[in-house]
Amino acid sequence: SPRRVESTTHADAQAARRNLKGDVVVKILDPLIAHKTEAGGVHVGIGTSRQMDTALARIDSIKSRTRRKRYLVEEMAPPGLEVIVGARNDSSWGPVVLLGLGGVAAEALGDVSLRLAPLGIDDALAMIDDLQSSALFDGFRGAPICDRAALAKIIVAVGNIVLSTPGIREIDLNPVRVYPQGVLALDALIIR
Repeated sequence: SPRRVESTTHADAQAARRNLKGDVVVKILDPLIAHKTEAGGVHVGIGTSRQMDTALARIDSIKSRTRRKRYLVEEMAPPGLEVIVGARNDSSWGPVVLLGLGGVAAEALGDVSLRLAPLGIDDALAMIDDLQSSALFDGFRGAPICDRAALAKIIVAVGNIVLSTPGIREIDLNPVRVYPQGVLALDALIIR
């Protein structure tokens, strides 16, 4: 997983940028802000001191009831196919697991698959096949073939967590990048 540094000052965030490899991502760390990107709290491709100053100033302008701003500076993850893996305790159905394309694509395209938890690996693999975009996992137009087995394990695990942990209403891993070998969750939200 990418290396990351939590910072409480601009100077610390700048030092983290210099010490990490390549361009970085800087995110707001605020428990009262659930959707960091929508709030303007995620800035990617930061490679210079000036870019970091601009990103930190934008983060500082976000209104919040949290007293002190904190920043997470982390290495950029390699590109991959982005999906969302989520689960929630639905009042009518019980624990439901969701898989869709990651980022805003999941909401914009409505290309999602849903199952009741608990799930087995075969159920999770079937969820991938259910997506209209499932061809993207198979090396579509020369892209690399994605590690379906690793993604299936994440889907099963998220279902098990929401099923077995009292008090969790919802879990969202978004995005999860799927690679030829393995997966990487870049952001997670757990609502109790």
